Amino acid sequence: MPLIEPSSYTRPPFYQFNGHLQTLLPALLRRVEAPYERERLTLPDGDFLDLDWIDRGSRRLVILTHGLEGNSDRHYMKGMANLFAEQYPGAIDASKLDEVREWRDFDNFFSAPLNGYEDAADFYRRASAQNYMAGTDRPILLVNAVNDPILPPECSPVALCEQHDKIFLEMPQKGGHVGFTLPKAGYAWSEYRALEWCGG
Repeated sequence: MPLIEPSSYTRPPFYQFNGHLQTLLPALLRRVEAPYERERLTLPDGDFLDLDWIDRGSRRLVILTHGLEGNSDRHYMKGMANLFAEQYPGAIDASKLDEVREWRDFDNFFSAPLNGYEDAADFYRRASAQNYMAGTDRPILLVNAVNDPILPPECSPVALCEQHDKIFLEMPQKGGHVGFTLPKAGYAWSEYRALEWCGG
């Protein structure tokens, strides 16, 4: 593979003066939405592959792949998808973006209709993992902080957990959304909790 030298990326913003900041600040602060339409392919071994499309009616196709720990919701994936999709406008009503004030709005305007749901409530009800958990015969640990700004307590399947002997729900008062920071620890509390749950 030929090397491209020098790179066209020459200067990050002045406040991103090292690689750590150049990695963390975009991941923490950059908010990007993308009007994906998800297609799930079931594989012969029972696993699946999710393909997220932004269809602009073009005869051209751009394939974007993320790294091992990434996914299509990462800011860099959405930004790249949006940039290419701008070249082929018309698939969604982009004017609705100005009306989005919270995730439910985005799901009402884009996620639900692009995936065949009536609205956000229908999307949340029919696409919820709760629809599949009740049939499990394996122990499941769910951890969700009460102060989670993204998934408030009413999102947790409390009633299901109270009735099911294999589904356990732990709701610490604090922890935020997948935060659970511990002072002077290399891992988050939730990571230690998962290890403990698995008998480690």
